[in-house]
Amino acid sequence: MLKRIILLVVLGAILYYAATNYTIRLSPESSSLNFINMPEGFKIEIFAENISGSFVSTPGPNPGPRMMLAKDNTVFASVPSQGKVIALEDKNKDSKADNKKVFIEKLNRPHGIDYHEGWFYIAEEDRVIRVKDDNLDNLADMSSLQVLAKLPGEGHWTRTVKIINEEMYISVGSSCNVCIEEEKTRASIQKCKLDGSECKTYAKGLRNSVGFLKHEGKIYATENGRDGLGENYPPDEINILEEGKDYGWPYCYGRQVHDTEFDKSNINPCSNTENPLIELPA
Repeated sequence: MLKRIILLVVLGAILYYAATNYTIRLSPESSSLNFINMPEGFKIEIFAENISGSFVSTPGPNPGPRMMLAKDNTVFASVPSQGKVIALEDKNKDSKADNKKVFIEKLNRPHGIDYHEGWFYIAEEDRVIRVKDDNLDNLADMSSLQVLAKLPGEGHWTRTVKIINEEMYISVGSSCNVCIEEEKTRASIQKCKLDGSECKTYAKGLRNSVGFLKHEGKIYATENGRDGLGENYPPDEINILEEGKDYGWPYCYGRQVHDTEFDKSNINPCSNTENPLIELPA
């Protein structure tokens, strides 16, 4: 009887761990996308599926694709958990992927990807590289690979790279939920020359700006706010980035709200930080 009880306790612990750490993810059919509400005049369809080859989501990098780049009837997508960037070809232009190729592999959690003047720029967890595909076969020419910048690893591991105004911008998330960083490239967006030289902090106080882009002369960036203050607080953000500005983290969040749980000082440090353009649900 005691052995049965012990076995049930162990089995229960295993089931609890699996339920809280693993998620079964079923591949959707086109009809199952009806739950997504689209604006008038828009529609949504599946372009490619079963990218990861797995229906199970585990802690760490999501098994599916992350950032994408559309170029010459091909969608390039990073798959961090597999260390790959894949090329999804649509040669007949029917908005369905005809073929999947591995553009480049054996990378360290590749995330961001961009293209500029013959180079594919790829942001891994600990570096930014660029590589060419001169014969346009959607296979990287490994002899052309260049390492442009070294980045700190661990913590928020996603790195995004964008080429804006002939310069390279790289987002580097924080190493923690909320802390004072010793590595000054953390929780920032870095600006470098296209060859990776002369890097400097463009904007700081950004806990984890996974996505950013330029639109009509302005750089817009998402901001994943800190954890541990409840299910609905603080808000996530969309910011307009300007060079030299401080967007608050770790001392402030939202519209210049002092994070007094982290910072116990009586001096409010938020008056010189930037307000978000838009606050989003946490």
